[in-house]
Order: sequence, then structure tokens, then C-alpha cells
Amino acid sequence: MKQCPADQVSVNVQAALFFIAIATRQLLHPGLLLRLGLLSVATIILWGCQGNTRDDFARLSEAMQASRITTPYHQHLVLSQPSPDSSTRIHVYIEGDGRPWIKRYLIAKDPTPRAPLTLALMRQDPQPAIFLGRPCYFNNPFYGLADSHCESRLWTDARYSETVIASMVDALRQWLATQDYSQVTLIGYSGGGTIATLMAQRMPEVTRLVTIAANLDVDAWTRHHHYSPLSGSLNPAELTNTRPRVQYHFFGSKDQVVPPLLARDWLQAQGHPPRVIEGFDHRCCWQQQWPELLELIGAR
Repeated sequence: MKQCPADQVSVNVQAALFFIAIATRQLLHPGLLLRLGLLSVATIILWGCQGNTRDDFARLSEAMQASRITTPYHQHLVLSQPSPDSSTRIHVYIEGDGRPWIKRYLIAKDPTPRAPLTLALMRQDPQPAIFLGRPCYFNNPFYGLADSHCESRLWTDARYSETVIASMVDALRQWLATQDYSQVTLIGYSGGGTIATLMAQRMPEVTRLVTIAANLDVDAWTRHHHYSPLSGSLNPAELTNTRPRVQYHFFGSKDQVVPPLLARDWLQAQGHPPRVIEGFDHRCCWQQQWPELLELIGAR
């Protein structure tokens, strides 16, 4: 959790003590007063220490050029990272599912992740690279988007739907049409790896596919966690022949969100066995080791 400055903690605690002072004037049981007081201190401190999503985004996207692509389906945020290298290869980063749910039965109004991991990875990449936003993510004028066709299904049960994949493919092809890159590498984290895998099947121009902690068997994943089926979504594990020829699928040995065993048999049948890294979980320690992994996949 984001740390509070000392002066902010002091102000928050003073506010909490004021709340307790008011409460003690009421005819409440002493034990209940104590619990109320402790709860109020914790709650007010948390309120005062919440991170700012836009601040985190600004920090991660510093020096990147933002633009918007509109498809027949949705709007997409695109962040371009300049590179001094005159390469024919472009790396396309796709973020995970963010925060589709606040609680198990409470859908988030905005699924945008607070600190997109793929932006942190892209900042370390010496190759020309773009961040391709998913439909209805970053859907706010602050990011240059105002998509009126968004509905919660697009980040819940239909997060990997035909509409989502078609819009992502269209957006990427629009962007590529203005460039001179002949080799495209899709790099997807978590649910972004699911989308990247589905996109690659429709794009012969994709020459390399890289997924990180990706949900590649959607049905097995929902069964494993006892979630409702993602009935509106496509499932990569139903593909019988995948492209491109060069693929790397990384998993963490300690990942409890997407355990590497879920898609192991399917990946092996495709000729791309999962690459399990000891000690990693769903988020740690991809950012720290990303330069080494780029070397491994020959993308540097």
C-alpha cells in the first residue's frame, strides 16, 4: 500500500480522535466505543493514503506519446515509446484485466488498473514499442477517450469476446498502417496474454507471441477458482493450431491467480510448453527480471 507522509498521518489521526471525542458523548458501551475508535482511525488513515491512479499513470507513461484510435467497435488508448534504434520490429504491450470486480459480487464501474505492469515493462524495452489499450479501459477524457459504447460485460464475462478481439485487431492494424514495421511481437500480461493469443490467430503479420502469467484456458481458470463461466468470452485453449511459430509463455511457480498447470497440456500439445520461473507469482518479479527475459526471447 502507498505510504502516507508523516504529516498526513498526523492530520488523519487527529481527525480520528475528534471522531472518538464526539462518539464518547453518546450513550454507547465502552467496548463498542473502543472498536469504533480503532475502526475510525484505520478508515480515515486509509482514506488519506489512497494512491492516485492518474498520478501512477503519469509516472509510468512519462515521455510516451499518447493517441487515440477509434474502431467500428470501440476507442483505444495508444502510448508510443520512442526508440533511437531504427528497427523493423515493434513490440506491442497489452495489459491485464485490471480491476473488473471490486468484490466478488460487485462490478467495478471502471476496470482501469492503477499501475499497469506492462507500462513498467515497456519502459525497460530498448525496442520501439507501443502500449495498446483494451476497449473500455482508460475510458476517461483525462486519457483522451470518451467511449459511449462501454458496458460492464466487456470487462467481466465478455472480457475476451469476439467484439473485444476484433476491436483490438482493427486498432493495431490501423496503427501499423502508418508505420514501416515488418515484424510484430505481441506481449500480453495476464488477461492481456489471453487477448494477445487470440489476436495472433487473426494477424499473419504477428511474428512473435509472448505471454506473462496469462489465462490461456479460460474454462479451466473459472473452474479452478469457482467463478461463474466467462460465457461471453473466447477461450484460447479451444484453438487447435496456433500461430505464430515463435511463442514464449511464461508463468510463475508461485502464481495462485493463474497456476501454470491450468494450460500446460494444451500448450504442450501446441508445441509451446510453459516456461515456469521459480519463485515468481502473478505480479512478482516480472518487472525486475524483464531485461533478462527480453534477452531470453531474443527481442533485444
